[in-house]
Amino acid sequence: MLSDAREMRRQLAAASSATVPREHLFVFDARLKWQSINPGTSADLPVLSLFAHGLEREQADQDGAPLA
Repeated sequence: MLSDAREMRRQLAAASSATVPREHLFVFDARLKWQSINPGTSADLPVLSLFAHGLEREQADQDGAPLA
């Protein structure tokens, strides 16, 4: 899968049209789903973790306490 992702990045960088990258992404997404890999589900945990960290940091800033 990593080699597929690298190839996708190469194709996107080489594309000259905004629609071409979107088509590449749809094909890549379909391939991942065909392999029973759901990239959205995989992304949920790190996104939620970063969000929670941001909330903790904001609360610490308001309280004046250092973040542990």
